[in-house]
Amino acid sequence: MYRLVSTFVCLAVLFLQQSAFGQIEFFHGSFAEARELAKKEHKIIFLDAYASWCGPCKRMAKTVFSQAEAGDFYNKHFVNLKIDMEKGEGPALARKYQVSAYPTLLFIDAEGELVHYQRGGLPIDRFLQLGQTALSKIDHSGEFAARYEEGDRSPELLRAYAYALLMGGKPSLKIANEYIRTQEDWRTKENLDFLFDFALEADCTAFELLLEQQQKARAEKGEQVFLDQLLVAARATAKKAQEFQAPALIKEASKKLKKADAKLAKSFEAQAWVDYYIALKDWPKALKYSKKQLKKYGDAQMQHKYARIFGEAQLQEKYYKEALKWAKSAFEAKPSQEYGQTYLYLLRKLKQEEAAKKLVKELHEIGH
Repeated sequence: MYRLVSTFVCLAVLFLQQSAFGQIEFFHGSFAEARELAKKEHKIIFLDAYASWCGPCKRMAKTVFSQAEAGDFYNKHFVNLKIDMEKGEGPALARKYQVSAYPTLLFIDAEGELVHYQRGGLPIDRFLQLGQTALSKIDHSGEFAARYEEGDRSPELLRAYAYALLMGGKPSLKIANEYIRTQEDWRTKENLDFLFDFALEADCTAFELLLEQQQKARAEKGEQVFLDQLLVAARATAKKAQEFQAPALIKEASKKLKKADAKLAKSFEAQAWVDYYIALKDWPKALKYSKKQLKKYGDAQMQHKYARIFGEAQLQEKYYKEALKWAKSAFEAKPSQEYGQTYLYLLRKLKQEEAAKKLVKELHEIGH
């Protein structure tokens, strides 16, 4: 009995540490491909240099990389990459960047030059500070800001200034819009690239102009890359809707996204309303929209996500019962430790002791 209770306590702590809303999205490709992507997106690379046996590496992956704050910040500003330093291209990179401890958190520019690094795991607050420090080291916007304050409004200055702000993780849309007002022909590759890079929110000028040029942009960037960029921008606007409690922004983003892909717009809006009401802690509406979302688009991953969200909140029993259904379905579809821990947490929360004991045994078998 003691072992069962101890297991539950540990799982509860882990459950509460994990993010309900998002996590760092890691690029699945080689280091060279990550460099190419960083160059295209005007970002630097965050490289998690880890080893498969490293305990602190696993803890960071579970308790830091999985948090919404980390996902929001690192997905916006970096190309994120995880590489086992003892496999594949890992040993060569370990020699190049002098990795001698795990994890080592590396920040590398598109040319392959080391910008900043940190040895050892970090809690979420220091991990976010680390990212800010890395961005500050590539922030060259000050030199352009001085010329701007002196009155230089040439297109060349505005374009360079906007990109410097973007690279440095600073607000860039004001200067980007000033550059946009100096231009007339958006069919050129240079200007099309600019629109693509600065279509950061669905409710900005660059996004609207990119939609006007979408035929050429699709051909230049590729269908999936183009749609992915629009979706990222729409999600940024949905996030702003939460911050300012402005639901009209979600409708605006969906309406604009529909001009590019109606199916994608419907999927985006369904998710956006769930996240909106969760952020506002309007649980009756959050439950209503979660059910709709799961019915139409749900898979094991989404079921698990919502089970965690509702399980984590301080709610009435009826909400936990819905969350338990989702957790059970997710675990049955994908019997993993992660999904099982969420399922167990909710069983214990609802005092279903016999089912919890049975699941503990099943999880033990999965672990071995």
